[in-house]
Amino acid sequence: MSSIEEIVAKFLDEEEKDPEAKLLLSILRVLSSYYGVLWLSELYGDLIKFYSFFDWPIDFDIKRIDKAVDKLKKMGLITVELRYKASYTNEVRKEKFVRLVDMRKTIDALANANDDAFSKFRNRF
Repeated sequence: MSSIEEIVAKFLDEEEKDPEAKLLLSILRVLSSYYGVLWLSELYGDLIKFYSFFDWPIDFDIKRIDKAVDKLKKMGLITVELRYKASYTNEVRKEKFVRLVDMRKTIDALANANDDAFSKFRNRF
């Protein structure tokens, strides 16, 4: 199994030519920027913010994000739990709760790889 650093470096190398690598890396960037945990629906919205921040085309939908999350889970980078999510209505629903396996190592891997997109987005305020 590859280390987080090796996987991040691979994604960075492939990002420009491979939309899947870009999405996988962007999910790690966004999760790292939001304390390592997000609901799947929040991840979708925050990825839109992330891509919009850089004026990148939004070339994904919730289904593609869901598949990417499953791939990152299989790679051992995130965990996914089906949990009940609170809402402002009486509706009770389950949703995927996505969490980085090791937030510190993921942030360090992004920072040590000199990931400009991660640095700029994280320091945007």
